[in-house]
Amino acid sequence: MFPSIVSIISISDIINHLRNEYSNVKDSLFSEITKLIKLILTVPASAATAERSFSALRRLKTYLRSTMTQKRLTHMMILHIHKSMTAKIDLKLIAKEFVSRTSQRKSTFGNFY
Repeated sequence: MFPSIVSIISISDIINHLRNEYSNVKDSLFSEITKLIKLILTVPASAATAERSFSALRRLKTYLRSTMTQKRLTHMMILHIHKSMTAKIDLKLIAKEFVSRTSQRKSTFGNFY
């Protein structure tokens, strides 16, 4: 019925294939099929990512329940969820920039290399 998955590039390819295969079907049906295909392609395969996020939020809130504002909690969750990207951040460079901003920080932390 369908061509191999490799040859299907986009939704329009699927619709064109269906139109060629089923030329006797009305065009109004294809608009509904298009909507269905878009919905299917946007639904995540599982809810594991969302569940992991809520699990991490629960752990973080338990640990820092009374000391964290909502804004900070949101920022911490973004960092935690995207830890594969945040692991690549050069912390020494950030610390060096932080210390170099004011003379008081330089006197407190010294030179940061």
